[in-house]
Amino acid sequence: MDDVAIKWWIRCLKGSSVYSRYVEAVRTGDAEGQQKLSQEWPSLRDIYSDFGDVRPVKTLRAFRLWASTRSHLFRTRHVVKFIIDQAECKPRRDMLYMEIELTDDVDKLIAEVDTAIRDVYYLHYHSMMYGAKMLPEHPTPKYMLHTGGEKISANILGSIRKAFYVAELKQSLEAVSGRKITQTELILASKLDPKNPFKWTLDPAEEAAINKDGASQVYVNTDELTLIKRHLKAHTAYTHNVLHGRFPDHS
Repeated sequence: MDDVAIKWWIRCLKGSSVYSRYVEAVRTGDAEGQQKLSQEWPSLRDIYSDFGDVRPVKTLRAFRLWASTRSHLFRTRHVVKFIIDQAECKPRRDMLYMEIELTDDVDKLIAEVDTAIRDVYYLHYHSMMYGAKMLPEHPTPKYMLHTGGEKISANILGSIRKAFYVAELKQSLEAVSGRKITQTELILASKLDPKNPFKWTLDPAEEAAINKDGASQVYVNTDELTLIKRHLKAHTAYTHNVLHGRFPDHS
């Protein structure tokens, strides 16, 4: 699920005209353009430093290559690991090395390890009374793959897909027609697409109205209009908020 979410994050950056302009300014060496955009979007320079030019990330191979040097941005660093070479055991104030004799009673072994670690923490925090420095906070990723307190779920990704479907269909229709299209036309175009994510289809009345008077005389369901408006607004927010390092965030 994380890789899918990261791919959508990249797609949001691709859909951001601001990010595209910054990438182009970097590519052409336009320092003035970079400075101007950075002043308007203070986190833009840092976002670009982390994500880079995402335009070539189009295939699975390209994504894996891109992600190979950036996984640390999205994943929590493990604080517990196996030590193979004892030479790695260098004294550090915030590091605990243990020797554990493996036995066939794993529950008892885990309980003993738990007790030993808790004893260390008790001694550490007790010593804080005498001016000892506190331990560092548990590491967290720079970019969190969740929305609020909720992990990114299939339902959330489904909403993101719908937002992008509506926005990209609108852009495509306007590119072909050379004009702004209405939300009614957008809904009808969705219904004519058998692969639309809403599973919408034309009802007989809509089909008859189109054949008789054209799309301008079709009256669509108000719930459908509300849904289209919501997804267009969400798409704008997604592509805006990734410039602040937040995704998915449609607030």
